[in-house]
Formats: sequence, structure tokens, C-alpha cells
Amino acid sequence: MFLFINATKLNKIEAALFLIKEDEIKIISKKNSKAKSDKILILIDKLLKKQKTALKKIKAVFVVNNDGPFTAIRISITIANGLSASLKIPVFKINSQPNKNIKNLIETGLTKIKKIKL
Repeated sequence: MFLFINATKLNKIEAALFLIKEDEIKIISKKNSKAKSDKILILIDKLLKKQKTALKKIKAVFVVNNDGPFTAIRISITIANGLSASLKIPVFKINSQPNKNIKNLIETGLTKIKKIKL
């Protein structure tokens, strides 16, 4: 299972849990919030509780890292790096693209996912 974090939109944060099976992305669960970026951890916690899964089941974190509010992006990258260090998992940065939904953004990083040995 993988975690996706996007805080590049003004006053909106997105988080999603997804799987990849046979080169197809399956979004298990996603949550959006109009809260400020300091609520990202709360959003991730709600996402994990909704799926009744543990943080340790996450194999990698994908974070969108450009073209958005500076502080929000820095907070999301810091959270991704913290999860990476504590869980010993990789972090992949995805470039934001206008009018792309979560699945489209994840697909841009699909080649990076294939290099992960799970």
C-alpha cells in the first residue's frame, strides 16, 4: 500500500491510499480537506482508521512538491520525510500539473514505483 499527499492547492489538502496491481493504480481510499496544511497528519490518521490499517503497512510515500503554497508544500514534504525515516520507506516527489486528479498525478510517478522492491 502506498500513501499520496498533495498540499499544492490553496486551502485544500488531499491524501490517498492506493495499490498497484498489474500496472494498474487502484485508489483504496482518499480524503480531501479544506483545512490548513497543519492538519495533514490528522487527515492521514483518519484515512488509515477508515481502512482499518496501520501506518507500518505503507511501502512508500508520494508527495506533490511544486507550484503551490510554500508552507503547505514544506509541511507535506517534512511529513513524508518523517514517515520515510521512521518506517524506512522511500519518498517520491511528484511534480504538480494543473487539472490533474490524484490518479493522474500518481501515474506520472508510476515508473518510480516499479523500481521499488516490496
